[in-house]
Amino acid sequence: MSVETKGWAGMEFDGMDLGDKRLNQRAVKLVEKLAAQPMASIPAACGGWSETSAAYRFFSQEDVSWQDILAPHWQRTQEYGRAGVMGAGVRSCIPTLMLQTPYVASSSY
Repeated sequence: MSVETKGWAGMEFDGMDLGDKRLNQRAVKLVEKLAAQPMASIPAACGGWSETSAAYRFFSQEDVSWQDILAPHWQRTQEYGRAGVMGAGVRSCIPTLMLQTPYVASSSY
């Protein structure tokens, strides 16, 4: 996928390796949906049962940690900081806080 066809999340999480290309794609899709409606529940943010079910299947992956998901984002944040991009520190904490909330980070909900 070229840079022109990637959304912001695709560019931010470029290089993500969760062990399966489909998991990488699902992660980017979920980041976009959850970021678009940060206060919404997972079902509300996903907008339908099939997307909600896919989200919960993704969250139940035992081999995928939130650190694995955020590794490319942390890398980009460091790159932004070295390049002098304003707001890099704020950008780096928001997804971490979202994924560390019990509702989003736990597959038991």
